Amino acid sequence: MKTNPLFYAQTAMACLLKPCYTPSPTYPSLMTPSSPPRQFRNSWTRLPPEPWRSPIKTKQPILKPCITTTVQGENRVKPRAIPLACLFAYALTVAEPSQASNLFELDLEELLQISVTGATLTDSNSLQAPAAITLFSRADIATMPISTLDELMNYVPGGQAYRTTDMSNHQPFSLRSKRSGSSTSELLILVNGARIDNPFSGGITIPYPAIPLANIDRVEIIRGPTSSLHGSNAYSGVINIITVQNENRSYGEAGTDDHYRLGSINTFSSSTLKGSLFLEAQKDNGQAFSVMDQFGDGQRNTRDQYSTLDANLSLTLAERTRVQVLANEREVDGFYLLGTVDDQYNQWETHYYNIMLEHKATFLDQVETTLQLGYVRNEYEATSRAITPIEIGTISTPTSDAPLLIHPTIDTQETWARLFNNWTLDEQRSIQVGLEYQNTDVMKAFTASNYDLGALASFTLPIAYFDNMDYRIDAVSRFEKERNYGALLQWQETFSDQLQLTTGIRYDSYSLSDEQVSPRLGLVYHQNENNTFKLLYGRAFRAPKYTELLTANNGIIEGNEDLKSETVDTLEAIWLNHWQFSTLAVSLFHNTFQDPIIQIVEDNIRKVVNAENTSSDGAELELLWKANASLAIRANAAIVFNQPDIDRKEANRLFSIIVDYKIFDWNLNLSSHYADQRETRYDDEVKPYDSYWLANIKAMRSMPNGLSPYIEIRNLADVTYSTPASSSAPQQGTPNRGRELRLGCQWNY
Repeated sequence: MKTNPLFYAQTAMACLLKPCYTPSPTYPSLMTPSSPPRQFRNSWTRLPPEPWRSPIKTKQPILKPCITTTVQGENRVKPRAIPLACLFAYALTVAEPSQASNLFELDLEELLQISVTGATLTDSNSLQAPAAITLFSRADIATMPISTLDELMNYVPGGQAYRTTDMSNHQPFSLRSKRSGSSTSELLILVNGARIDNPFSGGITIPYPAIPLANIDRVEIIRGPTSSLHGSNAYSGVINIITVQNENRSYGEAGTDDHYRLGSINTFSSSTLKGSLFLEAQKDNGQAFSVMDQFGDGQRNTRDQYSTLDANLSLTLAERTRVQVLANEREVDGFYLLGTVDDQYNQWETHYYNIMLEHKATFLDQVETTLQLGYVRNEYEATSRAITPIEIGTISTPTSDAPLLIHPTIDTQETWARLFNNWTLDEQRSIQVGLEYQNTDVMKAFTASNYDLGALASFTLPIAYFDNMDYRIDAVSRFEKERNYGALLQWQETFSDQLQLTTGIRYDSYSLSDEQVSPRLGLVYHQNENNTFKLLYGRAFRAPKYTELLTANNGIIEGNEDLKSETVDTLEAIWLNHWQFSTLAVSLFHNTFQDPIIQIVEDNIRKVVNAENTSSDGAELELLWKANASLAIRANAAIVFNQPDIDRKEANRLFSIIVDYKIFDWNLNLSSHYADQRETRYDDEVKPYDSYWLANIKAMRSMPNGLSPYIEIRNLADVTYSTPASSSAPQQGTPNRGRELRLGCQWNY
């Protein structure tokens, strides 16, 4: 007999008001401590609640130690959570009705007029922009049980996010079932115009794996190729993030698994200067898992713990000059790293800094010029235990019982400049011209180890052992700066109230790979006030990353200097049917992929190659329906009809639904998403991963004094599921979290 999911919410609420002997807040499952652990086909188990928690082992300081704590759990509400629980209970009893602001309170016709800039680099809206666009506002995000960009992507048509065994404390994401590796490199992320990626590895996986949503004003997800504007990485789409500039808010959150999150947004202004500062700190002690031991027989216990610090400073002078500083630090202790799991040794940390200076000027009332200068710095260190076919210490000198450890260290910097001109010829026509330059410098890239990796690779005996990780070898085959140049031209013309044309082309040159030309053509036809049709063509590319070209000497990944850029040509037709209380968008697309970049595994070494040309077809549907003043629904579905074998790690059928309901001063949000079966293939062996449904719920109350307490339950039904591994080693796949309970309160002032 299945338990009603509402029982879990009722139990959680009761625990807020009085101490009770209920499931431990340390673990997500609501089974009693005497319940036996469940076993699953994927050879891993999410451990059940226990009356105590084992202390976390302290690692040898190979890296700067991650933040860890030793906690003796109790099967009751912990004292540290009591103040937050009391605040929540107080809010339930004294709050008075207030009007909560939410995007769904707008007429949907007004929603379609919200400014969108990522599709053309000029002001437009969802109806006029020549692209498939999904838009989330600050109010939408605030009511959903999510906190990072990767979680939001599961509610975008064709979007999916899941964690892998490379760095499994976050979820790389993709659009339209296309992914290469685990670095989210087919998507370009922009924050107020600044590219968020890693000069060495591309994508956001290493530099900024979990972008927080607390300070975001809106998110524009442009689906489909946009390299004609943004160059490399704008392959499957662009995510354009605009941050909050005029809000003061603080918030705190606590939950199971010793989860804590604190943050604040503060703005200030004078006659000439405006500024905002966002700060957020997060710590999570992780859920407990029992997984297959890759280094011996039986099972190994592990936890997926992490801590993060985020900062975003923005200063605007006289409405024309702006400075933006983004910073992220993330530390992960234990769990999976580079395909292996070992809580005693595995750990990684990343430090990311992104600085942008922007100045705008207007000439002759017709030409708007934007100059952007930027500097990006990313430092990454990790320690991982590697798999060896024999006990390496038995053939070393001196002999040792220590396992083989590898410690990659990468330090990169990038300087860039971008000049963009928007020339308005008249009310019907405009032309855009842009130039771009990037210079990438790998300052440090080496792999340290406790054994001689060169001798091990050639099996030259005996193999030297280094007690203090003193062996070092370059992590790349050679050091070389990469210089990239780009130039774009775009023409926009409105022939009538019904017909609009956008055409453009961009040229890019990459010193380490090749040259690319990316054209674009878009026609938008407004048949009447309720129906809009779009016919789009675009070509996009992704240049090989530095690490894909030159990585060497690490025993895990091997670079390929002959790698070519992968390209895609996309033809897409879109129908928008929009009314006052409902909007329906249907997209049909055909992709032709040339020289797709994939990873293959040979002798447990991942190699990067260009695969044969292939194609895919797909359809996406997105519905927004405001049923009445209290109920709004957002739903989408996506399917890829003929998914190439190289993309089987991605689900080809996706569905999500968001139900937002208001009653008095309460806002209830149920967000659920479905992913169809995935699979991995190694040495002609197919490993399937079952489909799954996940449901999350959030209840929030708005108060006239600015306080908004809330409760979230993630993975409401406590679904157990695995997602694809990044290598051939963890055949059981990547284990994912079960139920999580979070309590929080935000204060707007």
